[in-house]
Amino acid sequence: MIVHRIITISVAACLFISCNNIRESSSEIQKTDSVPLSAAVPSAPKMEPPILKDESLNEANLIVKKKLMASYTMDATDYRNFSIKKIDSSAGDENGFIYHIVDTLFLKQGLIVLLIGREYISENIIWLAVYNEEHQLIDRKQVYYDNAEGFLSVETTIKNNELTINTKNDFDEGNKNTTEKYWLTGAGKIIKL
Repeated sequence: MIVHRIITISVAACLFISCNNIRESSSEIQKTDSVPLSAAVPSAPKMEPPILKDESLNEANLIVKKKLMASYTMDATDYRNFSIKKIDSSAGDENGFIYHIVDTLFLKQGLIVLLIGREYISENIIWLAVYNEEHQLIDRKQVYYDNAEGFLSVETTIKNNELTINTKNDFDEGNKNTTEKYWLTGAGKIIKL
Protein backbone atom coordinates (compact mmCIF):
# COMPACT_ATOMS: atom_id res chain seq x y z
CA MET A 1 0.00 0.00 0.00
CA ILE A 2 2.85 2.38 0.90
CA VAL A 3 4.62 1.53 -2.37
CA HIS A 4 1.42 2.31 -4.27
CA ARG A 5 1.16 5.76 -2.64
CA ILE A 6 4.82 6.56 -3.35
CA ILE A 7 4.35 5.67 -7.05
CA THR A 8 1.16 7.73 -7.28
CA ILE A 9 2.80 10.77 -5.64
CA SER A 10 5.87 10.41 -7.92
CA VAL A 11 3.76 10.27 -11.10
CA ALA A 12 1.67 13.26 -9.97
CA ALA A 13 4.82 15.27 -9.21
CA CYS A 14 6.31 14.45 -12.63
CA LEU A 15 3.11 15.49 -14.39
CA PHE A 16 2.95 18.74 -12.41
CA ILE A 17 6.59 19.61 -13.26
CA SER A 18 6.10 18.69 -16.94
CA CYS A 19 2.96 20.81 -17.26
CA ASN A 20 4.70 23.80 -15.66
CA ASN A 21 7.69 23.40 -18.00
CA ILE A 22 5.40 23.24 -21.04
CA ARG A 23 3.53 26.39 -19.93
CA GLU A 24 6.80 28.24 -19.32
CA SER A 25 8.23 27.10 -22.70
CA SER A 26 5.15 28.17 -24.65
CA SER A 27 5.01 31.56 -22.89
CA GLU A 28 8.71 32.07 -23.69
CA ILE A 29 8.00 31.26 -27.34
CA GLN A 30 5.14 33.74 -27.38
CA LYS A 31 7.32 36.45 -25.80
CA THR A 32 10.43 35.96 -27.91
CA ASP A 33 9.01 34.78 -31.22
CA SER A 34 7.61 37.42 -33.55
CA VAL A 35 5.68 34.81 -35.56
CA PRO A 36 2.26 34.04 -34.11
CA LEU A 37 1.81 30.43 -32.99
CA SER A 38 -1.03 29.94 -35.48
CA ALA A 39 1.44 30.56 -38.32
CA ALA A 40 3.68 27.78 -37.00
CA VAL A 41 1.00 25.15 -37.66
CA PRO A 42 2.19 23.12 -40.64
CA SER A 43 0.09 23.28 -43.79
CA ALA A 44 -1.22 20.20 -45.55
CA PRO A 45 1.61 18.16 -47.02
CA LYS A 46 2.36 18.80 -50.68
CA MET A 47 2.24 15.83 -53.01
CA GLU A 48 5.66 14.68 -54.04
CA PRO A 49 6.34 14.66 -57.79
CA PRO A 50 5.81 11.21 -59.27
CA ILE A 51 8.89 9.20 -60.13
CA LEU A 52 8.51 8.44 -63.81
CA LYS A 53 9.94 5.39 -65.51
CA ASP A 54 12.96 6.35 -67.65
CA GLU A 55 12.24 6.19 -71.38
CA SER A 56 13.88 7.01 -74.67
CA LEU A 57 11.19 7.90 -77.21
CA ASN A 58 12.86 7.78 -80.58
CA GLU A 59 12.39 6.13 -83.97
CA ALA A 60 14.69 3.22 -83.13
CA ASN A 61 12.74 2.23 -80.00
CA LEU A 62 9.20 3.02 -81.14
CA ILE A 63 9.10 2.28 -84.86
CA VAL A 64 12.06 0.04 -85.76
CA LYS A 65 11.61 -2.15 -82.66
CA LYS A 66 7.81 -1.88 -83.17
CA LYS A 67 7.06 -0.81 -79.58
CA LEU A 68 4.24 1.48 -80.78
CA MET A 69 2.60 -1.08 -83.07
CA ALA A 70 2.95 -3.94 -80.56
CA SER A 71 1.46 -1.99 -77.64
CA TYR A 72 -2.12 -2.30 -76.41
CA THR A 73 -4.64 -1.07 -79.01
CA MET A 74 -7.47 1.01 -77.57
CA ASP A 75 -11.08 0.12 -78.21
CA ALA A 76 -14.02 2.56 -78.32
CA THR A 77 -14.42 2.49 -74.52
CA ASP A 78 -10.73 3.29 -73.96
CA TYR A 79 -10.99 6.05 -76.57
CA ARG A 80 -13.71 7.74 -74.48
CA ASN A 81 -12.27 6.92 -71.05
CA PHE A 82 -8.84 8.31 -71.87
CA SER A 83 -10.19 11.52 -73.44
CA ILE A 84 -8.51 11.01 -76.81
CA LYS A 85 -10.43 13.92 -78.37
CA LYS A 86 -8.95 16.24 -75.73
CA ILE A 87 -5.45 14.94 -76.37
CA ASP A 88 -5.57 14.80 -80.18
CA SER A 89 -7.29 17.67 -81.97
CA SER A 90 -7.38 15.56 -85.18
CA ALA A 91 -9.09 12.62 -83.48
CA GLY A 92 -12.16 11.21 -85.13
CA ASP A 93 -13.56 7.85 -86.09
CA GLU A 94 -13.31 8.60 -89.83
CA ASN A 95 -9.58 9.43 -89.77
CA GLY A 96 -8.36 5.83 -89.60
CA PHE A 97 -6.03 6.51 -86.67
CA ILE A 98 -5.16 3.63 -84.36
CA TYR A 99 -4.60 4.65 -80.73
CA HIS A 100 -2.42 2.74 -78.29
CA ILE A 101 -1.45 2.75 -74.65
CA VAL A 102 2.27 2.49 -75.29
CA ASP A 103 3.46 2.37 -71.70
CA THR A 104 2.60 3.21 -68.09
CA LEU A 105 5.18 5.56 -66.58
CA PHE A 106 3.57 6.02 -63.15
CA LEU A 107 0.57 4.60 -61.28
CA LYS A 108 0.23 5.80 -57.64
CA GLN A 109 -0.87 8.69 -55.41
CA GLY A 110 -4.07 9.19 -57.41
CA LEU A 111 -2.10 9.82 -60.63
CA ILE A 112 -1.79 7.75 -63.78
CA VAL A 113 0.89 8.76 -66.28
CA LEU A 114 0.64 7.05 -69.65
CA LEU A 115 2.21 7.23 -73.06
CA ILE A 116 -0.68 7.43 -75.52
CA GLY A 117 0.23 6.76 -79.14
CA ARG A 118 -1.45 7.45 -82.46
CA GLU A 119 -0.46 5.23 -85.35
CA TYR A 120 -1.15 6.18 -88.95
CA ILE A 121 0.26 5.36 -92.39
CA SER A 122 2.15 8.64 -92.82
CA GLU A 123 2.82 9.76 -89.24
CA ASN A 124 3.06 8.61 -85.64
CA ILE A 125 2.52 10.67 -82.50
CA ILE A 126 2.95 9.92 -78.80
CA TRP A 127 1.74 12.04 -75.92
CA LEU A 128 2.59 11.87 -72.26
CA ALA A 129 -0.86 12.02 -70.66
CA VAL A 130 -1.58 12.53 -66.95
CA TYR A 131 -4.88 11.37 -65.44
CA ASN A 132 -6.40 11.31 -61.99
CA GLU A 133 -7.69 8.04 -60.53
CA GLU A 134 -11.07 8.53 -62.30
CA HIS A 135 -9.22 8.76 -65.67
CA GLN A 136 -9.93 12.48 -66.00
CA LEU A 137 -7.23 14.14 -68.07
CA ILE A 138 -5.12 16.58 -66.02
CA ASP A 139 -2.42 17.48 -68.55
CA ARG A 140 -0.68 16.24 -71.69
CA LYS A 141 2.39 16.93 -73.79
CA GLN A 142 3.44 15.65 -77.21
CA VAL A 143 6.68 13.73 -76.72
CA TYR A 144 7.17 11.99 -80.06
CA TYR A 145 6.38 12.75 -83.69
CA ASP A 146 7.53 11.40 -87.02
CA ASN A 147 6.14 11.70 -90.51
CA ALA A 148 6.77 10.06 -93.86
CA GLU A 149 8.24 13.24 -95.33
CA GLY A 150 10.83 13.41 -92.56
CA PHE A 151 10.88 17.19 -92.31
CA LEU A 152 9.65 17.30 -88.70
CA SER A 153 10.51 15.01 -85.81
CA VAL A 154 10.11 15.15 -82.04
CA GLU A 155 12.01 12.78 -79.75
CA THR A 156 12.08 12.74 -75.98
CA THR A 157 14.25 11.35 -73.22
CA ILE A 158 12.66 10.89 -69.80
CA LYS A 159 15.31 10.58 -67.11
CA ASN A 160 15.20 11.48 -63.42
CA ASN A 161 11.66 12.87 -63.89
CA GLU A 162 12.87 15.38 -66.45
CA LEU A 163 11.49 15.36 -69.98
CA THR A 164 14.00 16.56 -72.57
CA ILE A 165 12.13 17.17 -75.82
CA ASN A 166 14.22 17.59 -78.96
CA THR A 167 12.49 18.95 -82.06
CA LYS A 168 14.09 18.83 -85.48
CA ASN A 169 12.28 21.05 -87.99
CA ASP A 170 13.67 21.02 -91.54
CA PHE A 171 10.53 22.68 -92.87
CA ASP A 172 10.82 25.95 -90.93
CA GLU A 173 14.11 27.65 -91.89
CA GLY A 174 14.21 29.92 -88.82
CA ASN A 175 13.97 27.33 -86.08
CA LYS A 176 15.64 24.06 -87.13
CA ASN A 177 16.48 22.35 -83.83
CA THR A 178 15.18 23.11 -80.36
CA THR A 179 15.50 21.45 -76.97
CA GLU A 180 12.99 22.05 -74.19
CA LYS A 181 12.91 20.62 -70.68
CA TYR A 182 9.80 19.85 -68.64
CA TRP A 183 8.95 18.48 -65.20
CA LEU A 184 5.84 16.76 -63.84
CA THR A 185 4.54 18.20 -60.55
CA GLY A 186 2.90 16.24 -57.75
CA ALA A 187 -0.44 17.69 -58.87
CA GLY A 188 0.03 16.19 -62.32
CA LYS A 189 0.88 19.40 -64.21
CA ILE A 190 3.63 19.42 -66.83
CA ILE A 191 5.71 22.57 -66.38
CA LYS A 192 8.49 23.98 -68.50
CA LEU A 193 11.85 24.37 -66.77
